[in-house]
Amino acid sequence: MKKFLLKIALFFCSVSIIAIASDIWISKTLATSESYAMGDAKIWNDILDKEINDEVLIYGSSRAWRHFDPEVIEQETGMQAYNFGVDGHAFDIQHLRHELYLKYNKAPKVIIYSVDVNTLGMQKGLYNDEQFLPFFYSDSLFNAYTKKYTNFSSTEYHIPLTRYSGRKKALTYFIKETIHWPQSKMRTKGFKASDETWNTDYEKARKNKTSYHKDIDQNMVKRFDSFLKEAHSKHISVILMYTPEHLLGQSLIENREAIISVFDSLAKANKIPFIDYSKDTMNTNKDYFYNSLHLNAKGVKAFNTLYLEDLKKFIDSSGHQ
Repeated sequence: MKKFLLKIALFFCSVSIIAIASDIWISKTLATSESYAMGDAKIWNDILDKEINDEVLIYGSSRAWRHFDPEVIEQETGMQAYNFGVDGHAFDIQHLRHELYLKYNKAPKVIIYSVDVNTLGMQKGLYNDEQFLPFFYSDSLFNAYTKKYTNFSSTEYHIPLTRYSGRKKALTYFIKETIHWPQSKMRTKGFKASDETWNTDYEKARKNKTSYHKDIDQNMVKRFDSFLKEAHSKHISVILMYTPEHLLGQSLIENREAIISVFDSLAKANKIPFIDYSKDTMNTNKDYFYNSLHLNAKGVKAFNTLYLEDLKKFIDSSGHQ
C-alpha cells in the first residue's frame, strides 16, 4: 500500500513539475513576443523587466497608442517617452499599468493622459484578455485587478497551464515564436500608426443604434481624482488631452458633453491642464481617420502640429526642461 501511495505521489509530483515548467516556458515566450495580443503583452513585460524608466509616459486606450508617437515626442522635447495605451480598456486597467510601472520603474516626470468617452466607465469584461495570460504568477496586482471581471475562473488562477486550455490563439503564437516564424512587430515604444483609410466602422455603429449613452462610473471618477492627487504628491506633472475624434463619432454619444464636463472639473480641481482637440477643424476631415475614433498615419502627423507646442509649453511651465 505504501509503495502504491508513493507511486501516486511521485506521479502527481512529476505532473506538477512538468505543468509548472511548461507554464513558465509558454508564459515567458508569449510575454516577450512583439506581436502577441496586439503588442500589449510585451508592454506589460517591459514594465516588469524594469526596461522603461522614461520621463514622459502616455496613458489611455487605443486612442492613446494610435495617436501619440513617443519618438516624435523625444525629438521635440529631448525627453525619453513611452506609450502605455492599452487596447480597449478604460481607467481601471490603465491604472494597473500605472501601479506596476511605479513599482518596478523610476517615476516619470510627465504623464500625458489621453481621455475619452470610455475612460470613466466600468467594463463588463476584459477586452483582449489574452494579454494577461502570461502574467498570472508575475505580480499579485494582475490577479487583484483581473478578478473583478469574469474572464477567468478560480481554477485558472491557481492551477498552472489550465488557463491556456482552449486558447488556440495563444498556443499558436507560442508555437510560432518557438520555431521563429516571422512575426510583425506590433508597436515601437508602445505606439503604432495605422495606414488605413476611412472604413465602415462608423456606418456599422450607426446602423445598430442611432445614439449611445456612455456610463460615468462614480467610483472611477473618484479613483481618477485620487490618481491625479497621488501624481501631484509624487511630483509627476499630468496633462489631460482629448485627442481628435471625427464629428460623426462625436454625434453618436448622447451624453458626450457631460463626460467632457467631468474631465474639465477634475482638471480644475487638481489645477492641471485639460486640452480638448476634438473641437479642431481636422475633426471634420475623414482623410485623417480610419474610423470615427482613431487617426490614421496622416492624421497623426496633423495631430503632431496641434499638441506638441502645447506639450512643450506645459513641460517648460512644469520645470522639467
